[in-house]
Amino acid sequence: EEQLPEALDIIKRVLQAGQPITQAFGEVGREVSAPLGPEFLNTFNLLNYGYDLRLAIMQMSERTPTVSMLAFSSAVLLQKETGGNLVENIEKLSHILRARFKLA
Repeated sequence: EEQLPEALDIIKRVLQAGQPITQAFGEVGREVSAPLGPEFLNTFNLLNYGYDLRLAIMQMSERTPTVSMLAFSSAVLLQKETGGNLVENIEKLSHILRARFKLA
């Protein structure tokens, strides 16, 4: 769970560079160590094989059942359905998670 803020920073960076969320998952998979990195890489591979984004993210959330992952998956899925600024939402979530870990 403590790895997620780092992963969110990578996702934010990739999205700001104009790449799709799928590419961001691949970057996290390559840059973040286990257990979170391989989970994102698995999701990246599923998406590359044509898997539905919603299903892939929901399954990743089920395999990594933490409050932080639920918040991330909800943010991505909500943005996918309603629009909005995903980079901004991910940045806010990253700050919230870091503050939460400092308090713990």
